[in-house]
Amino acid sequence: MKITKQTPTTLVLQNNASINFVLVWLSISNVILGIVISSVLWPLFSGELKTLDCKRVELKQVECNLTSVNWLGKVKERTFIPRLQGARVIEKTETRVDEDSDREYKITYYTLILATLVNRTISGSNA
Repeated sequence: MKITKQTPTTLVLQNNASINFVLVWLSISNVILGIVISSVLWPLFSGELKTLDCKRVELKQVECNLTSVNWLGKVKERTFIPRLQGARVIEKTETRVDEDSDREYKITYYTLILATLVNRTISGSNA
């Protein structure tokens, strides 16, 4: 604020608009930059690594641990699989086109399917 005229009965102030414009522009550009950076980095750091570690305990029996680890190396989940009968990884690739740049890119999904043997005892009355 700048005083442009001051008398005993009048006070005229002038606002320096260029400083306000620069502050508003810097604020908006920082918000946009933050959104762009977070949208680029979030997919990189939100993924996880799943590891299937198996050991044969008998001739026809395998015990496994399925472990999920985040990008920091912290174990998110550990699942014990006592009688694994089979495992299969299915790969699916999709081709997509970016609407803005018309560039093609591929996305690959991996699905792990586990087959386990479950012992169940059914009790009831015999007729």
